[in-house]
Amino acid sequence: VLNEVAMLSDEEMVALRSFVVNGGTLVWTGRTGERDEKGIRREGDYLAELWDLADAVPVLDGGDVVEHSVGEGVLVRIAGDWGTEPYEGAYNADRWQAEEIRVPFRAMTDAGLVDRREIVAFLVALLPDGPDLEVEGLSEGVVVTAYVSGAGDGLCVHLVNAAETLDVRSGGAVGHADPIPLPMHSGAPIHIRVRKPAALAGRAVANAQYLDPEKEGEVNLPVVDEGLVVSVEVDPGLIGCYGLIAMDFSG
Repeated sequence: VLNEVAMLSDEEMVALRSFVVNGGTLVWTGRTGERDEKGIRREGDYLAELWDLADAVPVLDGGDVVEHSVGEGVLVRIAGDWGTEPYEGAYNADRWQAEEIRVPFRAMTDAGLVDRREIVAFLVALLPDGPDLEVEGLSEGVVVTAYVSGAGDGLCVHLVNAAETLDVRSGGAVGHADPIPLPMHSGAPIHIRVRKPAALAGRAVANAQYLDPEKEGEVNLPVVDEGLVVSVEVDPGLIGCYGLIAMDFSG
């Protein structure tokens, strides 16, 4: 998925085209690629020629999703504000200022929550083999993401405690400097399943540990190697502000 602010070099654009032509699916938002890596606007019909399109006019805010077959793959073009247009002003109000600016909070409506779920479902449906990350029993307000380790010999799962950060009366003033509530969680273990990337295919997981940057030491976690997928469970009571599950495949 490419964010619409992305400035890309010619080399990167060619690599992206190669990815799609050879069977990949790429989500292209708003005005992505209109400028090169130096921020210089590209001239002419560069994007249309790159993707073999009659035209590459950006999908306007609020516009419908457009899909194109390119080689063996699919280019999916969406609006740059897809699903977030009612909230963009509040999200970015004091993002770049030296002095804090407080703005009225705009709570997500029931329709907005439906849109968010539909966006996630749409993106997951584009994955040829389904989601690479599945979580059961996740505590409310905890955000989970997964990455390959820098050394390429492990998986990292990040857990961010964002609970209650949006429990603000609609219209109440908010700012980026507001303290994070960080409530503690409890209950049954959270079950996390991560598909092994190609770099780790055929390698068995050796161990899994939970680390909290605000605490010393680590906690060993139960982990099961299912072949293509690794399954691990974590006590929600371990989650403070931020936690990291490190799964080692070096053994």
